[in-house]
Amino acid sequence: MKRRYLRNLLGGITVSLFFLYFAVRNVSLERFLSSFHGVSLELVVLGAFFMVLSLYVRGYRWNYVLGEEFSSHSLFEYNSMGWCLNHFLPARMGELAKAYLAGNREDESKTFLLGTVAVSRFFDILIVLILAVSAGLILAIDLPSLIFWLGSGTVMAGFGGMFFLDRYPDAVLRLVKFLPSPLQDRIEDHVELLVDGFTAIDGMGQMIKVFLSSALVWIPHVVGILILMQAFGLEAAFLSAAFLVGVEALGGMIPSSPGNLGTHEYFAVTALGLLGVEKSTALGFAVFYHVTNYGVVVLISIPLFLKHSSEMRKIREKGDLSV
Repeated sequence: MKRRYLRNLLGGITVSLFFLYFAVRNVSLERFLSSFHGVSLELVVLGAFFMVLSLYVRGYRWNYVLGEEFSSHSLFEYNSMGWCLNHFLPARMGELAKAYLAGNREDESKTFLLGTVAVSRFFDILIVLILAVSAGLILAIDLPSLIFWLGSGTVMAGFGGMFFLDRYPDAVLRLVKFLPSPLQDRIEDHVELLVDGFTAIDGMGQMIKVFLSSALVWIPHVVGILILMQAFGLEAAFLSAAFLVGVEALGGMIPSSPGNLGTHEYFAVTALGLLGVEKSTALGFAVFYHVTNYGVVVLISIPLFLKHSSEMRKIREKGDLSV
């Protein structure tokens, strides 16, 4: 377990350093530092409120995936703790932790709950793809048309995958068996988790609820980032913030160091550059955005870790997060 942890950590740090190099390359230190002057603290607090609201809606979304059998507030607590742990543990182990915490507390199968976490992640990917592609098209971002076609095709493939996972789970698992052995070994467990999670979704009505609640997860987050952009002195509209959030969130799915250090900065700087923001100022906002997001998650999670200290003690005593 320790060897695997260190391997994931070192691999993630390597990826982070790679992206961080390109994020800071050719940046003026003077412009970077001066970009922080005049930040509006009142707007920062307001933006942080919407980011917390987004986390709270995630609890409702997880409950919709589970068929509304649990307390949405409790799921908000487990989800927030998991997000916080993702900032400190490699390989997004916070996702595993929140399934473990919820399973212990609610007396539910941890494997099943981890499957529903994977389903939630699937819908997140779908929504941020829609955000990035649709906002980019409406804003007429100057990108090769191939990228937009690939993005649009991926969105359609996501909807198709959602349908087949719901209707034909056994067929999906059989298809994985036809993949080359190295690829099959890497994705088979993930596909099995998705299939397990989709068993919780009973019919198209619940599927639509999960999809719409996933969209509602990201709307307050985009509003929060829009307010942070304004607090930082950037001229921005909702679509600009949506494009930034979509691109940054997609980049954050690349395995990297805890907290997405490096990948967050690179993709945020890239998105802001496409929106016409000078690179040194873009890096300043990327760091500001990252620190604010980090602070919000940590601050709301501290009392939750104290509240659930007995469950956290069990995790430390076991030494792993077996499901």
